[in-house]
Amino acid sequence: MEPGRGRPRTARVALRYALQHAPDSIVLVSFRNPGQIRTDITCLGDPLIDDEITEIRTLLHPDINTEGRP
Repeated sequence: MEPGRGRPRTARVALRYALQHAPDSIVLVSFRNPGQIRTDITCLGDPLIDDEITEIRTLLHPDINTEGRP
């Protein structure tokens, strides 16, 4: 994944993954201040690429192979 850390990057990856994984879902987010609301609304950008999704799935489910099977 592209370099960078912090809430905007984390929010983008989390929201994008949830929306791309289950496009008909509703994604609920939390926030503590107006800046976080702005970030959550404006951070989506482009869809995640296949390599990013594969990396996220590997981190979330290390016991499942690339074909999605144990």
